[in-house]
Amino acid sequence: MKFNINTDMLVKHRFWVILGVAMAMSLVGIFMLQFGADANAVMSKLKGQITGAKDLKAKTSDKTREAHEKNAKFAADLETDIWSRAFAAQAPLFKWSEKIEKEFNFFDGLFATDVKLEKRPSSVKEWPPTDPPGGAIGILTNVEATSFTIETRVKQQFKTFKKTPSMEDVTLIAGTPQKIRNNLMKDHLGKLVTVTYQQGRYFGDNLTQAEQDDFRASYKEQFKEILEQIDPLKDTGDGVVQLKDWLYSPGAPPEGLIAGVGPPFFRYVTQAWKQETNNSKDAWIAQENLWIQKEIYRLIADANKTVSKFKSKGLDIDEKHTFENAYFEVKLKLDRTNKELSFEIKNRTSRRQKLDLEFRAQLNTFQAESIRPSGDPLMPAGSGENKDTFKQIFPVDPKEPARNGIYGLEQVLNFETAAVKRVDHISIGSNEVNGPSHSHRTYADGLRAFEVETKLHAEAKPDDPKLPVPPPPLPVVGLGVAGTGNRAMTPYDQWSDRYIEPPNQARRIPVAVALIVAQEHVDRVLTQFTNSKLRLLLTQVLLNHHHGSLAPPKAVAPVGPKGLPPIGIPNRAAPGGGGGGGGELETNMELVMYGVMTLYQRYPPRNAPTPIIEKK
Repeated sequence: MKFNINTDMLVKHRFWVILGVAMAMSLVGIFMLQFGADANAVMSKLKGQITGAKDLKAKTSDKTREAHEKNAKFAADLETDIWSRAFAAQAPLFKWSEKIEKEFNFFDGLFATDVKLEKRPSSVKEWPPTDPPGGAIGILTNVEATSFTIETRVKQQFKTFKKTPSMEDVTLIAGTPQKIRNNLMKDHLGKLVTVTYQQGRYFGDNLTQAEQDDFRASYKEQFKEILEQIDPLKDTGDGVVQLKDWLYSPGAPPEGLIAGVGPPFFRYVTQAWKQETNNSKDAWIAQENLWIQKEIYRLIADANKTVSKFKSKGLDIDEKHTFENAYFEVKLKLDRTNKELSFEIKNRTSRRQKLDLEFRAQLNTFQAESIRPSGDPLMPAGSGENKDTFKQIFPVDPKEPARNGIYGLEQVLNFETAAVKRVDHISIGSNEVNGPSHSHRTYADGLRAFEVETKLHAEAKPDDPKLPVPPPPLPVVGLGVAGTGNRAMTPYDQWSDRYIEPPNQARRIPVAVALIVAQEHVDRVLTQFTNSKLRLLLTQVLLNHHHGSLAPPKAVAPVGPKGLPPIGIPNRAAPGGGGGGGGELETNMELVMYGVMTLYQRYPPRNAPTPIIEKK
């Protein structure tokens, strides 16, 4: 049966059709609301199901547990692997003075923490089958004042261990265990020894009397190596980088510029170390300051090296060797007949450059020759009539080695041409008024003390039983609210609270450095510091024009014993001149860097089984 719909009628009466359909749908909705399910009941049931689902616990299968344990082990192994590799990269920086390392080998020597002696077995077969974790077994063959030696189960194989304060007494097992003083170990040669040891000194370890004596004697001997990295400006006029308000002299440490704390550009203990007190804590803090400053001065030296080194551009069509650095383009040509050297230099900067400079040209394979051009200052790059270029011929000097080729070129820097021209201030782990280490971004984090494992060292004393207990720290009120500033100062004027957070795998310490830098080399300096081996994280950088003069201070005769000038050190005035900041020939910037250095703790951690690290 065919059903026809009159579409014309529907279109014509569409209003009434739609109205009828709407009324029908409304009646259906009313019916459903009246006689359908109760919405409140549905919602209440749904809430009950959700609440009940919260109390459900997944059934843990063996596979699930194994997966969690595997993931936890992977995370722990990854953490320790990163820690071990990070410490290995920094470990060479954490060496003490040559005297300490030679005598005690703090870097990787074996240090006994516990010793037990017992009767020697009749044969090796009666020894314990294996050495204890973190320990060694052997026959006591030799005892010295600061060390002892054992012969291991392998015949003619010996190990030497350094004594530590924590092994003040030695357990003698003979029926009833008893203690003997470790300085009486020599009376028990030939007995079986069980040694618990650690490899290398851990930061904060209590030091023996002998170790403290050697530290006191060699502490200032480390200054020369640190400062001479930057070739400091000397009282003779030689050198590159200035140390603010002081001219370097190897025989005169920088003392007395700031009463009680030393110069602002080099932080160290100015007081005389006292023999009658335990200086272990101050020794570690003082040595850590030297490690940090050694890295800072190395970074400054490396920044200057990036300026002095020329890059070779090879040969051009005239067979001239072309070199470039940040300041100049230099072309060298050696006449093969008469060995004359043609020297052409061009200014690459947008300011005038003095020409009273020195270069080292490698004209043979074993010694560099000094080249000193002399002429009017070079105009800025692009000046017409070749005013930015200078040429000079250097004939053969009979005093110099023979010339047989062109192998390299280096500019000899001075305090005017260096990237870093002066070191003004260094601050380490301090909120002191005259130059805090904290930036505004890290100041609120506060400073905390390094707490060594108290239980391990609470009873530790140096070998000498007569050595008195060190005096308590002197209370000093720091800046800011409680917990923010330095709260206590040690007897040697060093802050005990100096770390951003309680050390675990690393010691994070705030550091601030103020330098006078050539404007065009600010980026070089920042790059060097961000690539520090001590993982310096810059938190704030301040950059201002330096309008003062960079002329070196006038040399003052060093004061020797009884106020007399020391023999062999003349009272000589330093050279004057030196472009002032903002002058025509140079523009200098004051660069202040705030950051946090990360010094990784020794790996493996203390009291963990100690693997022997063989020297390469």
